Amino acid sequence: MLDFEESHSKALLNSPWLCKIHESTAYLFKCQIQEDDQSCCFIITDTERVWTEILHSRHISRRAVQCSSSAADVDYDEEAEGLLIKRNLVILHNLHRPEAVADADFSIGPSKRADLEVTLNLEDFTWRWDAMSLGSRQAAKLLSVHLITPLISFAAMSTFIDEPLREISASSLTRAADSQAKTAKRSLAHHRRAAKSFAYPSFGGGLRPGAPGTSPAAGYEPQGQAPTFNLGLTSPSELY
Repeated sequence: MLDFEESHSKALLNSPWLCKIHESTAYLFKCQIQEDDQSCCFIITDTERVWTEILHSRHISRRAVQCSSSAADVDYDEEAEGLLIKRNLVILHNLHRPEAVADADFSIGPSKRADLEVTLNLEDFTWRWDAMSLGSRQAAKLLSVHLITPLISFAAMSTFIDEPLREISASSLTRAADSQAKTAKRSLAHHRRAAKSFAYPSFGGGLRPGAPGTSPAAGYEPQGQAPTFNLGLTSPSELY
């Protein structure tokens, strides 16, 4: 089992999040194919935990053989195996596209081989990921970089778009998101500046659990003019 490193995290920044539901739990996952060293990287999360798997070269063809009973007894020479690896990389890339994932059968659960076994099946192709759990600190950092800060930036961008997101054209939204992503990739501070959007009640309030439609606080509904808050100080001089 290869360790998940910072270089894998950076490579995955270019990959979109995909989603499948299993037993009422939404799983988000990414897959990045590296053509230069014929490797692939996979991460999956339920937003609380993160599992990963890194496969290189012949491990990819070995996994393909394990997943396909029809190929189990076939012997490949070195040249044929190289072609098989390239073929499987192309198939993996296509399998982890949004339109393919939408149609693929998805199963997930523990196994003897790994902490989490993830299986995708589309048409006649089956693929299995044997993912291992990341430590809490590394998982938190990965979720922050790949999910939380991009969501903040995207939400901030949507706040200042004149049209509702459901009415804006896909091409316009893609251009806006790409522009936001290119700026953010140059500087992580861009994501942090987007966090200033929390100063707007419509933004911060919209991120409440259960929003929209939940009250600002359980059992409390503001009525009339908002009161002037008093910290209990008798005069401004007490602040100094």
